[in-house]
Amino acid sequence: MGKTYASCQLLRYLSRQGLNVTALKPIASGLSDSPQGLINDDVFKLAEASSETLTFEQRNAFAFKEPIAPHIAANREGIDLTVQRVHCATQATIKSCRADVVLIEGVGGIMTPLNETETYVDLLAVWQYPIVLIVGMKLGCLNHAMLTVNALAKLNLVGWIANCLEPTMMAYQDNLAYLTANLPVPLLSVIPYQGTLQVTNAFNRVFL
Repeated sequence: MGKTYASCQLLRYLSRQGLNVTALKPIASGLSDSPQGLINDDVFKLAEASSETLTFEQRNAFAFKEPIAPHIAANREGIDLTVQRVHCATQATIKSCRADVVLIEGVGGIMTPLNETETYVDLLAVWQYPIVLIVGMKLGCLNHAMLTVNALAKLNLVGWIANCLEPTMMAYQDNLAYLTANLPVPLLSVIPYQGTLQVTNAFNRVFL
């Protein structure tokens, strides 16, 4: 939850540390009019927060007009959305850019279907990149976080970020303490409601 906001905060923080950074969102559904044409709003925000310039096609290789599940949108537009195609497009962009850090924002949850047989977690398994879980701090976040971590058990999960989605979440500190104690990877940072990144010591070990 709040993946784009958290990703933009990460980009800005790393940029302030002197790193050249950029971000991709290889799959996105829902496009809006802009001076550059039809663009996904999240992709536009990632571009604004990046220091390394990429084309919108490089950032978002699979852009679907309707704000619906990617596999449905791809089917309606006659596009073959597969793990292999997304992997190849992403690799080509990463190899062509000069950024010190490339963030890849996911689409939906990790079990989001790409087609009738493949999900986003299958793509993560092919990529084998380090994974940072963004936990939207609100009612239900404990269940969501624990289920997601279980589904990522065989992948390279390196940490998590607590992104506060509400100005006043009931029992916020209790929820944060439970996740900190029970998730198998360290808390990397906390993002207060509409605030900026507050990093932990573990953050530097992962990103710097």
